[in-house]
Amino acid sequence: MDCFSIFIPGVPHPWDVAYNKVTDRFYNPSSIFKRKARELIKSKYEAPLMQGEIHLCFRFQMPMPKGSDEQFHNPHLKKPDLTNLQKLYEDALQGVVFENDCCVTYCQSLKIYSRQVGVKIEVLNPKFFMFLDIEELEDRLDSDREIYKNIRCKDF
Repeated sequence: MDCFSIFIPGVPHPWDVAYNKVTDRFYNPSSIFKRKARELIKSKYEAPLMQGEIHLCFRFQMPMPKGSDEQFHNPHLKKPDLTNLQKLYEDALQGVVFENDCCVTYCQSLKIYSRQVGVKIEVLNPKFFMFLDIEELEDRLDSDREIYKNIRCKDF
């Protein structure tokens, strides 16, 4: 499989590290959320690990402010920051969809308010598409609209 798309419902959580003064150790308070995300991804992705260059698209859909009548897609300008959100979900994908997140060479992310709270993730192995000629690609696009969405990250 050279494309994978998933929606993980629930409030997106950032990667985080905290220090416990009692035990004198660092720990990751977000590990529970990462484990739950990884379990959901494993249940949906049944193909072998993607190899080579990986492109990612994230859409973090944050809860609407209370009493807000704002429309969908307004930017979310509060914490958590975008890079920490990306990190947790990249780690959840690692070892399930692709071998290591060091293979990620391109990442597009968006953090918005939404009534449908969660994370939309698109994973693409671009080398697969480099070797298709235009007619073959058009045939594939006509036969499978999901591939079209994954290639263009159309929902972002």
